[in-house]
Amino acid sequence: MTMLLAASMLILTSFFSTVSSAQQQAVVSVGDAYAPVRFNAASDVFIVVDGVFPNACYHWSHADVQSPSQFVHEIRAVADVNDGMCLMMLVPFSNEVHLGTLDAGDQKILLVNSDGSHFELNLKIDE
Repeated sequence: MTMLLAASMLILTSFFSTVSSAQQQAVVSVGDAYAPVRFNAASDVFIVVDGVFPNACYHWSHADVQSPSQFVHEIRAVADVNDGMCLMMLVPFSNEVHLGTLDAGDQKILLVNSDGSHFELNLKIDE
């Protein structure tokens, strides 16, 4: 009887540990973004993105940065999402997104949200 109980607990423990460790990634919406300083063409350009995760299962992963042209850059905020039980509360986030060195001139940053909509942040990069 004790062996059966121990085997059952071992099976259930391994099942729940594999279920709770499953993780996915999701694009999350950014509520605001800003450049904290002025940059020049030699600077490592970065912006700060702010938003709110829908629950405590979401954790910042990275920013997916793509540059379709020399002066246009698209950013998608990506979060790791843990499966399982989570606290159902809004969780704010604020993270730096590094863009590297950018050419002098007017740069357009498109922050693409989870639903495909976006908003624009314009940066002027000095010589």
